[in-house]
Amino acid sequence: MSQTPKVSVIIPVYNTEPYLCQCLDSVVNQTLRDIEIICVDDGSADRSYEILASYAAKDRRFTLLRQPNSGSGKARNKGILSAKGEYVVFMDADDLYPETTTLEKLYTAAIAHDATICGGSFSSFRDGNMDRIVRRYSGPMSGYTFLQEGEMLYTDYQFDFGYHRFLYRRSFLLDNGILFPDYRRFQDPPFFVKAMITARKFYAICDATYLYREQPRNIAADERKSIDAIRGLTDNMKMALENDLPELYRLTVARCQRGLFWPALLTLEKSDSAEAHAALRELNRVIDVGRLYGDLGEAYKLHIIRDYELLHDTRRELSRELDCVRRELDCVRRSASYRIGRTITWLPRKIRGGVRCLRDNGPGYTLRRVLYHMGLWKDEEKE
Repeated sequence: MSQTPKVSVIIPVYNTEPYLCQCLDSVVNQTLRDIEIICVDDGSADRSYEILASYAAKDRRFTLLRQPNSGSGKARNKGILSAKGEYVVFMDADDLYPETTTLEKLYTAAIAHDATICGGSFSSFRDGNMDRIVRRYSGPMSGYTFLQEGEMLYTDYQFDFGYHRFLYRRSFLLDNGILFPDYRRFQDPPFFVKAMITARKFYAICDATYLYREQPRNIAADERKSIDAIRGLTDNMKMALENDLPELYRLTVARCQRGLFWPALLTLEKSDSAEAHAALRELNRVIDVGRLYGDLGEAYKLHIIRDYELLHDTRRELSRELDCVRRELDCVRRSASYRIGRTITWLPRKIRGGVRCLRDNGPGYTLRRVLYHMGLWKDEEKE
């Protein structure tokens, strides 16, 4: 490995023992040999670090770093700041490169076209089923697929997912302070969008340059991840508004309403955390229905998002007021003046109650009630 490797591959690792060897083999066996492989163990509790150490002992291109569990964003930032490569690329420890020539294709295209950012198409497979790899996407996910090679302006692309399939010039990231936000979820798209907006253009190749392992992920059960996911979505909406990227804005708002993110919104709405509601308020602040397509159904859903915060805040305010009234009543009832007053007014209150009962129910019923309270009428319930 040279003093300045062509590419630094940055891999955050956290408890991925079952998949780690397959991932590392796909990197080690790349035909582009002049690379460094920076693995950042994020406080793994399984054998992940032992596996990394065994690879590092056999391959001088490995650099091993460790940190207490802090999230993949911090781990990637640690890798960026430690990297020496001309370009950096990111790999997750349970994913793969689709071909042994992937990094060579990316680097060759980047150098040939002096690209700050260079990337290819996305591919994926369901965990345990490598026979069915998805290589082409359409609809809202069409940004995963490049059908034509060439330079592209980000204003013509406006997509936010799949940052792993791109090379980034390291000096560009450092000079512009482009790092991953400290989120436990959805830290990748804000990094990607900021990089693309800053670079303004990138070079695309049609070949798949990343192979993603699809696994069940539930952020709604974790309030920390839900908060961070909403913050990441909010970051992307702000950048879209500030840089006149209407398609990115609409795409990001749509993400709030489907998949992982709608359950996350429901989780935060039910939370009593001030941080959770601050995240919702900030999200609501940047939602502008007027900037969306005229689909009343979608607009209605957006208003529901707004109503969650309003209803929750109203409910909390009423609950606080009710608790305050209850505390004041308890104080009054425990006071000496209240007890003395109740004793003094006992007879007048009984007389007033008797008069009211006589007026409303007649003398017969009133007499039976008096006898019942004196213990002289035993069949009160039957009567």
